Amino acid sequence: MNKTLAGAKPFIRRHFREARKEFVPGKTKIPLSVPTYGAEEVEEALESMLSTWVSMGKKVRLFEEAFADYLGSKHAVMVNSGSSANLLALSVLTNPLLKKKVEPGTEVITPAVTWVTTVYPIVNVGCKPVLVDVDLESFNVLPDEIEHAIGPKTSAILPVHLLGLPCEITTVKRIAVNNDLFLLEDTCESTGAEFEGKKVGTFGDMGTFSFFMSHHISTIEGGMVVTDNDELFEYLKAMRAFGWIRDLKDSSIPLFKFWLQPAAD
Repeated sequence: MNKTLAGAKPFIRRHFREARKEFVPGKTKIPLSVPTYGAEEVEEALESMLSTWVSMGKKVRLFEEAFADYLGSKHAVMVNSGSSANLLALSVLTNPLLKKKVEPGTEVITPAVTWVTTVYPIVNVGCKPVLVDVDLESFNVLPDEIEHAIGPKTSAILPVHLLGLPCEITTVKRIAVNNDLFLLEDTCESTGAEFEGKKVGTFGDMGTFSFFMSHHISTIEGGMVVTDNDELFEYLKAMRAFGWIRDLKDSSIPLFKFWLQPAAD
């Protein structure tokens, strides 16, 4: 262990002990959100900063593997925010190398009650958001409204699991499958929630998560895209980092052949 870090640990732990206040019913104010990290996370962050490897290193890979395993998903790709996770997932689906893709000008159905970062990535990739109504108790999207909104230009459905409450995702998935539509799950506010015994974010083609300071798990800023699709996984890794990919293993996917083709004159 770095001597500087070893010397800092007692001060870090004392800070968090002293910051912990006794909860008094009826008197202690409960804020809307508080940072969800403690001394251990600060020590890990400091260790990374002292190592000078602060981005996409060993700890990121370990976190991706652990997060995928926790959800029961095959792959996980970390990014800098839940907003970027939504943008990356949608951008990957517009990739011209995909046989089935989201074309610019098509429509993506998403709930009217959500955060702006669900909607603006749809616009960013050149698609049109179609906003549908939600249930007045859970504030989650209504499957019937999704079905009624499907038209000839619909290419994808992007439901949101709001405030820790899963939407009726099995019904939404059935609608997506029956209409041959992509299904992306915005799970930024519902990490760890389950629907019918299965973690949300793992029902569709991809699921997105946020690790903002006020969310269930915090990396201060951070996000994740999960998928069981091997091809989408390779594109996710490439598109999050300037097209760079250092561990492409599956020679059968178009991305592998694309990088091996000779350059044009």
